[in-house]
Amino acid sequence: MLHAFIDESGDDGFSPRSTEWLVIASLVLHKARSAAAMENWKKCKTDAHRRPVERLHWNKLDHPAKKAVLRRVLESDFDILAVAAHKPSFAPDEVLRLKCPTLYCFLTKFLVERLSWLARDRNCKVNITFEDRPQLNFVELREYIFTKLKLPGKNTQISHENLGGFNCKHFSQETRLEIADTIAGAIGNGLNRDAFGGIETTYTLSLLPKMWVRNGNLYSYGFKICPMIDRSKFQLFADIDRARQK
Repeated sequence: MLHAFIDESGDDGFSPRSTEWLVIASLVLHKARSAAAMENWKKCKTDAHRRPVERLHWNKLDHPAKKAVLRRVLESDFDILAVAAHKPSFAPDEVLRLKCPTLYCFLTKFLVERLSWLARDRNCKVNITFEDRPQLNFVELREYIFTKLKLPGKNTQISHENLGGFNCKHFSQETRLEIADTIAGAIGNGLNRDAFGGIETTYTLSLLPKMWVRNGNLYSYGFKICPMIDRSKFQLFADIDRARQK
């Protein structure tokens, strides 16, 4: 059994104040390795000068603390699957369509697809837990994944037989969602500009060995991007591609 914990970075709005990118990322742990990962997470907090019982939020850490957390978290055995949407690249008619059932649901479809493929490759099921966010209508999301996408003519490749539990929990109820927050935030920092107009790609590059690559293919599996874009125009993807060529 695999366990996937999902969080996001950025927002799913399309207003001038919205983030340029929305990233939804998942921490994927084998059931047998979950306890060790949580124990290692306590060490991550210590490295960041936080108490083991304190909730760790990626966006509240400074740069040295973020680097310390990533160095330690990489000692755990897990996989990363992520989907990122560059909102300005969607056509106007696509934007209207994505507002129902929301861009978040649209991206989740791609992420759940890939989680089900990973479970199928490993001949098991995957339990999926989302971070309970105010903007998330979980009943709507569940209906979208398990009912609407099963209707004839719907464009999905979800392997539903490889899906297990499907639920959401508050950040405070599930330690592993803290790790998912770190992963999503690290990727988001490489795409969405900070208050000074900068991005930080080194966080994502450090996570690259954990991203699911199948038959040499990263972008169809471990790091899906939509819509289709010229990756070379974005520093993060240019840096990833250079790193993978070495």
